[in-house]
This record gives sequence, structure tokens and C-alpha cells, in this order.
Amino acid sequence: MAWEYFESTRRVSLPPDLKEIVSRYGAGDIDEFLRILSPIADDKTYRLDALMEGERERLLIFREFGDHSQALFPEPGGLLAWSVTLNGDTLFWRTNGRPEDWTIVVNPSRSLNFVEFSESTASFVLGLLTRRLHTDVFPDNFPAETPHFATVRECTIDRVVQQIKDAVDKRYRLLITRVITSDEFSTNVILDLLAGSKPVGEEVWGSVLATLNREILSLLAMFLETDEGRSFGLAIGEVFRAPGTPDSEFEPERQRYRAAYQRLAHRIAECARRVP
Repeated sequence: MAWEYFESTRRVSLPPDLKEIVSRYGAGDIDEFLRILSPIADDKTYRLDALMEGERERLLIFREFGDHSQALFPEPGGLLAWSVTLNGDTLFWRTNGRPEDWTIVVNPSRSLNFVEFSESTASFVLGLLTRRLHTDVFPDNFPAETPHFATVRECTIDRVVQQIKDAVDKRYRLLITRVITSDEFSTNVILDLLAGSKPVGEEVWGSVLATLNREILSLLAMFLETDEGRSFGLAIGEVFRAPGTPDSEFEPERQRYRAAYQRLAHRIAECARRVP
């Protein structure tokens, strides 16, 4: 349903192998480098439409100044963005013929060079991961010896942990990181609260209180009120999103998760005030 809605509103049919990859694995990062995008990801950095629009606008501006002569979709054979790397490289389709026949074009970061590959989407990704394909555009350490795919939720948690490491006094980094990523905190507190399946027991809060002191709870409450903290809450809420649900249908649920997460932030702030 999500793909049909996306394709009808965008007036484009996308390669079936990309849709199969996203439908099976969802949006996320391969080896913290190659990003797989989705039409329904809550995090805009993983949204396919945001990338398509942004890259088309960027290349249109550069073409107007005569910096390149590439055709841009929906022009015949035009470039249509579908992925990025964490180095800032952009991956496009060369939209010649049927969607299943589209090939890959890589635009290196901070460059208007375009490297062509006679590969389909799935063949290109598999070729990279098996090292059948090689390009100087990507670093030598990609892919890893054992490639790993991290979902949007996992990537968001990783960003949150890094944000904590960057922002919090080192005396508290390990403790806060452990609490944020622990099964007890994330499952019993956040997921139960957001799912609304059962009330969060006092024993869970008692365990949190026993683990944290007042200063750390205050820091955590402040963190949850930041944009990054709210993004973390929405990513957790995304766990409960039914696969293929379009944005228009999911918006009421997103509002419910946002409100529930706000209650969680307030509850932690209350805990901070209660700790001696």
C-alpha cells in the first residue's frame, strides 16, 4: 500500500528489487555507510521522497549554471536519487527503459562527477557487499568483512548514545548509555508506555531510581526534551507501526506516541525531583 501511494503521488514506478529490499528489511544503514531509504520512514533522513526532491533541486541549480549536463527525471534517461552514503555520496538511477532495467550512477560527495554502473539496484548492492564491484568513490573499509544492516531504530539509538557521549560529563556517560540501551529501560519503560498494553509497574521505576542519582536523572530528563531525544522517542514508537502503513494513516498513531513519550519525559523529571 505504501509503495502504491508513493508511486501514484510521485507519478513514477520504481524498480521492483528496491521495493523488495525495503519491504523485507526496512530503512536503515549498511555498515554505518550505505543508507537504504523508505517512503514511510519517520526520520526524514531516511525518507526516499526527501532525497529525491533535494537532489533534483540541487542538480537543477548546478545545471542552470552550466556545471553539468545530466538529464534529470522525468526527462528521458534522467537521474533519480535513491540512496546516499554517510560520506555524502549520492546514488541515482539512470532511468532508461523499464524500472527493472534502470542502472546505477554514483555522484561522489562535493563533486559533479558521475560514475556509471551497468547494474540493477539489487545487483549493485550485492556486488558491493561481496566485493565483486569496486569503486574508488567508497572507502576501502566498506563493506566490512561481515556486513551488518542496522534499522532506523538501531541507528537512532546509536546517534542518541553518541549525542550523550558528546554532551554529558564523562563521569556519567557509561551509566546513562547503559540505562538508555538496557533491556529494562527501553523495553519495560519506553515500549510498554508507548504500546499502552499495560501500566509501567512501580518496580520498574524503583529499579531506575535505584540505578540513577538525582543529577543523572535530571540530565536524562533534559536530554529527552531535546530534538534528538524526541527523535529517539518517535523512532521507538515506529516499532509499533504496521509495515506498509502510509503517513496519512499513521499520523494519529504518531501523535499518540509523541504524547506518550512526552509523558515519559515528565515522569523521569518527576523521578529526578524525588531522588534524595
